[in-house]
Amino acid sequence: MSSALQQLGLSVADAQYLLATHLHSTILFVFCHGIHTVVFFVALYYANRQQSILIAIITFLWCSQTVVVGLNWKAIDECFITHGLSLDMELAFYQSGAMPGGISSDILHVVTVVFADIILIWRCWVWYGRNWIVVAALALCLVTETIVSGFILSGSNLYASVGIFHVNWNLVSYAVAMLTNTFYTFLVLVRILRITGIRASLATYRGMTELFVESAALYSVAYAVLLGIYAYEYYSPNASPVIAMYHYPKAVASSITGIAPTLIVACIMANDSWARAHVKSLRFESGVGPGPQTQTRRTVDLEENSSVWYNEPGSGSGDSIASRGVRPRTLLPHGRF
Repeated sequence: MSSALQQLGLSVADAQYLLATHLHSTILFVFCHGIHTVVFFVALYYANRQQSILIAIITFLWCSQTVVVGLNWKAIDECFITHGLSLDMELAFYQSGAMPGGISSDILHVVTVVFADIILIWRCWVWYGRNWIVVAALALCLVTETIVSGFILSGSNLYASVGIFHVNWNLVSYAVAMLTNTFYTFLVLVRILRITGIRASLATYRGMTELFVESAALYSVAYAVLLGIYAYEYYSPNASPVIAMYHYPKAVASSITGIAPTLIVACIMANDSWARAHVKSLRFESGVGPGPQTQTRRTVDLEENSSVWYNEPGSGSGDSIASRGVRPRTLLPHGRF
């Protein structure tokens, strides 16, 4: 009976490389999930009841990612502990398709991507003043990405031929995901820079952070790196005969799928918390001064997060908050469901 090495036509070095990549990428995935957990609990710290839908979505994202991490760790245990008596046994089990949670993990990942992209599309919708035309292309990209992922999950041939072309559907899936994320990043960056100005956005740490978080730039970069490494391994004649290096950026991209939208929601909740506290302090200061007064208040529309200063009707021209040295602050759109 031939060994798994002979059946797959791999050398010992290639088999060791394949299994080591699987082990190390899983450890990397667990580490990145720890970062996701920190961001998730920070978001919960600033949460309030008015953001229940956002809380439900990021909770689902974190729970699904936790389950995927558990399934991957169980697979590592089965491969390297239960079947770890020899390299041939490990490789045979790895290639058998009997690893725990294979299809379940893939389904959870697809659902996580869908919910993460829904949050990103909603943010773009808020930034563009609820303009449905702007986000229609993003929604189309999401539908395309979901269809391609469903095609892969159905067990169809991943390397089918279309005419004279050979199509790798994994590559198509990564390309569509990168297109969706990059398009979202571009739209939000353009909108932020048009509202605040390039100099104002890039001159401060807060402005740079807001650009980085709101645009989900890390999400786009992660999928761009994943696509590049996978395409290099698949098409380059100088690459290793084992396509395995892409598991590292895939582990990072899978975690960032949950981290990016959770980080956006955490910033929304933190800014809403600041806005509520600041409005209370401004109302406490309003109306101070002798004689007839004109009370000046600042109201914050937390759905659009636009700051509005107005003078309440009254006689006289008493001191306003602005004249007493309280400087108005421009707030960027936050929004919530």
